[in-house]
Amino acid sequence: MIDFKFKILFFDTKEIKSKISESTRKVLSKFGAFVRATAKQSIKTKSTSSAPGQPPHSHTGYLKKGIMFGYDKTQESVVVGPVKLPKKGNAPEALEKGGEAVKRRNPRRKDRKIGDGGVILLRKTNSPASKQVKDWSNRPRWVTFGPLRTAGQVSHSEKLETVIWGPKTISGTLRARPYMGPAFEKEIPKLPPNWRNSVK
Repeated sequence: MIDFKFKILFFDTKEIKSKISESTRKVLSKFGAFVRATAKQSIKTKSTSSAPGQPPHSHTGYLKKGIMFGYDKTQESVVVGPVKLPKKGNAPEALEKGGEAVKRRNPRRKDRKIGDGGVILLRKTNSPASKQVKDWSNRPRWVTFGPLRTAGQVSHSEKLETVIWGPKTISGTLRARPYMGPAFEKEIPKLPPNWRNSVK
């Protein structure tokens, strides 16, 4: 009993607690760096999509560059993962787990206002005043463009453009392409050896 109390008092000293805290920070930070490096190495920069179940491909390089890690001193833990990508919403999380990606901007659509030009007529066949465009399903459509002078014309043009090119935002369902989970599982066996003899 005396020995037990001695150990409690011994590990409760400021010097020992400081060493344990500092060693925890170093070990977990090193572990976070390993997980980040492994995850980044698993992501190839290609223009094509990877197969479901495999790490994703990075088309622009943002995904690989956006994987960060940080040590939380208050919780004595490390957080590793991707930051939010520009204009991609929760795509990194959707890639990891699968599911619906956050809606992204439809590149075919623009915000119209009074004074702009826009679609004013949607025709079934070609005519001298119409222009052929490809709609959201790549089918040819004949439309007439013109100036939008009133709020009503802007609203009508928005509706016609939705029919032709779809909504202003697009969402889709992704099959999981995990990259953080496999990296964690690969590096976790290295954690106990790194902790061994870390307090000196």
